[in-house]
Amino acid sequence: MSFFTVSNVRAGLRRKTSVNYQDIDHIISWVTGYRKYELQFSRPLSIVSYLKILYYISKLKQQVPLAYIMQKQPFYKYDFYVNRHVLIPRPETEQMVADIIAGGILKDHTSVLDIGCGCGNIAVVLKSEYPGLAVTAVDSSAAALRVARYNAFNIIGRQHGICFRKKDFYKVKYQENSLFDTVITNPPYIGFREKRDVAPAVKKYEPYRALFAGENGMAMITAVLQKLWLILQHNGLLIMEIGYKQKAAVTGLACKKFRHIEFKRDFNNFDRFFYGYGFKGCSNK
Repeated sequence: MSFFTVSNVRAGLRRKTSVNYQDIDHIISWVTGYRKYELQFSRPLSIVSYLKILYYISKLKQQVPLAYIMQKQPFYKYDFYVNRHVLIPRPETEQMVADIIAGGILKDHTSVLDIGCGCGNIAVVLKSEYPGLAVTAVDSSAAALRVARYNAFNIIGRQHGICFRKKDFYKVKYQENSLFDTVITNPPYIGFREKRDVAPAVKKYEPYRALFAGENGMAMITAVLQKLWLILQHNGLLIMEIGYKQKAAVTGLACKKFRHIEFKRDFNNFDRFFYGYGFKGCSNK
């Protein structure tokens, strides 16, 4: 029985598996409840916990993302519940949201539409930071919306106030009384031709429609820009995460629709966040 201590199991897994050390520590800490710094000590470990750890490590060997195994992903100040029906929130999206909040961009805004809300990370954070903001979040997946509603309830509370709707934005048409003064989206932007560059675990486990958008990755971005007149108020604001190679294409589509456009860079110094100010309200009919 002396074998079943946290330090022994941790050392054995590090020697015998190809799983990276950080993920091993995450799993052990999650199963046992011990803090990361405690994993080096000979804390007692039950056989049940040991078997759970081995099971979850086997999932990691199958390339199942850690977030899906633990069913949570940290984002901004919160832990969001995630499963295979939603894209795992990325650091770049967290940066975009943090920049929006730190810059006070939405301070005087009254309504926001989050297109392709996934687990609800953008909508929930914005509603928690701006309780008076009218937030609507749409997604084409009913399963994703169930996850988003759960996160809103769990993080904000029963009276979270977010309006969730099942909408396929490729087909959606909003009436004029549903116009928003801000639209925010992290759309799918990976092109089919880029599939070979995507990590196998991402292609295997994360939702396809949340990742890929046409041959060059511009299908959803183009749909959003073409349908803005149906959803965004005159002089409204569009904030959108884009692929690191898409600045020129987005500029070509958006420059005539806004009074001013701006791109902000991510941690890797790529132009990843599009800001369109002063929507001109032109119809594409």
